[in-house]
Amino acid sequence: MRYYLRAALIAGKYPEATTHFKVDYNYRLNRVLPDAHCDPRCFNLNELYRLIAKQMNHPLGSEYGIKPSYGKTPGTHNIWRDKDFCYTSAPS
Repeated sequence: MRYYLRAALIAGKYPEATTHFKVDYNYRLNRVLPDAHCDPRCFNLNELYRLIAKQMNHPLGSEYGIKPSYGKTPGTHNIWRDKDFCYTSAPS
């Protein structure tokens, strides 16, 4: 949260939060790019958004980039999440 807010202060605007799992999928070609990444794994983007909103006194539910979609399917999900690997279910 602090790194995000520092970047926002330097940029003078809120940067768009995203992940490699989202960026490394080519929607035009409908496939994962070579040397793609699936990080960050098990990341809770909902919690990051909650912390930023709280710090900035923004409404609960504010988003600062992609709308989180947790799972393992490129092109469908944008945050890599596997229940067995992450030891918890996806955030709601």
